[in-house]
Amino acid sequence: MERATTYASFDIPVTGVTMLGCSHGFDKTGRTTGFVLWVNRRGLMVDPPPNSSRILVNMGIPPSSIEAVFLTHCHADHDAGTFQKILQGSMIKIYTTRTIIDSFLRKYAALSGFSTEFIGRLFEFCPLRVGEVTRLAGGIEIECFYSLHVIPCIGLLARCHDKTIVYSGDTHTSPELFDTMRADGVIGDARCAALKKFPWHADLILHEMGVPPIHTPPDVLRALPTHVKTRLLVVHASKSAIPADSGLERAPEWGTIRFKVIRSVTSQRNEIFTLLRPLPWLAALGDDQLMRLIDESNALIRKIKRGKKLVKAGDSCGKFHVVAVSEN
Repeated sequence: MERATTYASFDIPVTGVTMLGCSHGFDKTGRTTGFVLWVNRRGLMVDPPPNSSRILVNMGIPPSSIEAVFLTHCHADHDAGTFQKILQGSMIKIYTTRTIIDSFLRKYAALSGFSTEFIGRLFEFCPLRVGEVTRLAGGIEIECFYSLHVIPCIGLLARCHDKTIVYSGDTHTSPELFDTMRADGVIGDARCAALKKFPWHADLILHEMGVPPIHTPPDVLRALPTHVKTRLLVVHASKSAIPADSGLERAPEWGTIRFKVIRSVTSQRNEIFTLLRPLPWLAALGDDQLMRLIDESNALIRKIKRGKKLVKAGDSCGKFHVVAVSEN
């Protein structure tokens, strides 16, 4: 896992995460937690911070590379950027649960004076169900799971290529607390079991930290095994909140985590699909026909060095080439 920070220009990773903010809503020196999950160089923006479009431009990231938003819950430090996003640009997809999107519509109808019907026409709602896998165009699979917060909140588990990435959402991760709540009748057996199944096995873990009982206290993360902490980055926390001797690392604000992935034939064709799908002259094909064209043509990805000629002038070529990225 390689970490790098870029500002003037941006090389979109095949698979990775770009942090747009990694603090909480009461930190005047930091931006609220939000990030872009990259799969096949297309972005899923998770809990975008306010002014996230400007952040993307300042980092050299084209806003057109963002195809959808994942919303964890309806607190202002997580949903204000989403409302701003749907007012600023073209139609965008929002992935979340029915409960959360209904809360979002009611909240911003009350704040803006617009009707819920009008706001609902500004985006495409893509419903998620807890525990069910949803496959997005281009090969990424996402799954939401319960978080423990003061209002309905979900976390995100994403599978792309051979990597898994998990984001806790706002939560208090504590098996002891879950058991106490079950014993007191606050939650049932099924919810308790679901809360205990946090995917600590993921290749990258973005886990929140904050003030209990509505956030995970530092001691809980400090006590994690070393092999887990090496894959964990703390979010929703100010720089000063990370204990110096804890073995914990804060996510790099405006930094990008890039994964080296194993590209199977299927994953290569999913990447090609994701690259070709936005092209206007292929839009008439539709997703199914475009994928069929890629499969039937046995399309694969080739890396070539800068300066190497694909086809010389005057020569015939039996292949159709699309130059997607130029690398140094």
